[in-house]
Amino acid sequence: MRYKPQDGGRVDDEHFPPVAFSRPVGYDLRIAAGGPRDPSAQNEGGDTMAWLFERTVEAAAWVAMIVAWASLGLAIYWFYLFIATLNSQADYELLRDATKAAGAFVGFAVGLGALACVDRFLFDADVKPKA
Repeated sequence: MRYKPQDGGRVDDEHFPPVAFSRPVGYDLRIAAGGPRDPSAQNEGGDTMAWLFERTVEAAAWVAMIVAWASLGLAIYWFYLFIATLNSQADYELLRDATKAAGAFVGFAVGLGALACVDRFLFDADVKPKA
């Protein structure tokens, strides 16, 4: 017998069969999504958002690292081209572009460091390093 709150009474299971979709025993959506395995690790409502925010910070760190590498490569390439033009007439626009790319590299490297600090001290603060 199941309780039907609308009537305040009980009804038979044959009139209200169990739902056809049911998860296997021990199945947890947080584990399937890559979240924490221990349900008591965080509060129930904040698990998904905290997990999503941490993945967003990690994705932003990856993007910052890739863009920093690309900026460094461009800075080196443009500086090489500037050095190659010194024998004839120097092209100072190449030097300007190289310094702008080097500045972008420094900016993205600092951003990557800030995101690494956020990831370490906000999300992994309770994790003890292994000795």
